[in-house]
Amino acid sequence: MYPKPRPKKGAKKKQNEKRKRELAAYRKEQFTLAYARDNGGCRICEIARADDCHHILGRGREAGDFREHYTNLMFVCRTCHPLPIKFMPPPDDMVWIIELRDRINAV
Repeated sequence: MYPKPRPKKGAKKKQNEKRKRELAAYRKEQFTLAYARDNGGCRICEIARADDCHHILGRGREAGDFREHYTNLMFVCRTCHPLPIKFMPPPDDMVWIIELRDRINAV
């Protein structure tokens, strides 16, 4: 019957900050799991120490998003780090990344 009250000043900002903190904590947890799985080495050349964490299907914006799960992460060296994948599914020349991801996670 009565109109919905207006949100208090700064309420939306607090919600966004909370979401960002949760996402950062989730990313750190998944990063640690992927690092342990890959033993800190590059998964492409399997020689160099991994410098970068590659998101195979791009980054997510929410904690729990499948794109932030450790099965979508792969550690690579700077030389082997592929160009960002902006399309889903990836272009034909990047299909090998998906195949590599599936092989890594099958172990």
